Amino acid sequence: MKVAFLGTGAMGSGIAANIAAHGFSLRVWNSHIERAFPLREKGAEICEDLAEAVKDADVIGMCLTADDAVKQVCGKLYPLVKRGSVIFDCSTTSPGCPKEMQAKFAEKGVGFLDAPVSGGIAGANAGTLTVMVGGAEKDFEAAKPVLQAFSSYLERMGGIGAGQTTKLINQLLTGVNQATVCEAMLLAEKAGLDMEKLYALLLTAWGYSKMLERSVKEYIIPKKYESAACLQLMNKDLRLTLQMANQLGYKAPITATAAHFYNAAQENGWGKEDHSAIIKVMEQEDKL
Repeated sequence: MKVAFLGTGAMGSGIAANIAAHGFSLRVWNSHIERAFPLREKGAEICEDLAEAVKDADVIGMCLTADDAVKQVCGKLYPLVKRGSVIFDCSTTSPGCPKEMQAKFAEKGVGFLDAPVSGGIAGANAGTLTVMVGGAEKDFEAAKPVLQAFSSYLERMGGIGAGQTTKLINQLLTGVNQATVCEAMLLAEKAGLDMEKLYALLLTAWGYSKMLERSVKEYIIPKKYESAACLQLMNKDLRLTLQMANQLGYKAPITATAAHFYNAAQENGWGKEDHSAIIKVMEQEDKL
């Protein structure tokens, strides 16, 4: 099976490395090609030309940033891909984006799957991502061996768009939970609690969460927010979640409240800091 992978950023590079490690014939492409160079050591062929990367590919994967980037790359892909091939997209987009792309590529006899992921950079590098897929069963089965190369949990959630809908539900839970963790830690600090002891205790209590575990000791207690998990992406994801909720006739008030802090943090210039940097907005607004 010949595989191409497009987009070798923080997440895509780990995904591509695991595809190569599983013995697939892999060509990779990135808009900034130098970011793909480390994958040569993993056995991938680096292609500066998109047409070269996808030539004769049976399965094509992508990991980009948002709807616009996906549509732009897919526009370039359309005349290049062969009939019978399958494209899967690991980007986080609106559910409408894969529906549009699936309809477009169906005209050429090419399958399209939305396959967003959860697990962060560590999961991408380790090949232990959760992959939530939307699309036709036959396309899922065709791409499944490649998807399994970088996942520890893989599930087809339904038809096209179901993967992105699932991802936005996951992002709702993640983003809102991070906001509650920040508020709880801010309140605990004001109350004079020993933050290290509190953190250790909460890891054993019902207040535990993955976001608490990953953010409190590493970012919130030392008040250092440098991270590859930049909050501007969560801000984008919560905006997409609210758009989806609005389309479904639901106001999603808790999500809207959390989204305010991410948006304000990005407006303050903290968009490339860790999700937990929203605590700085809470501190600012508490002083108003």
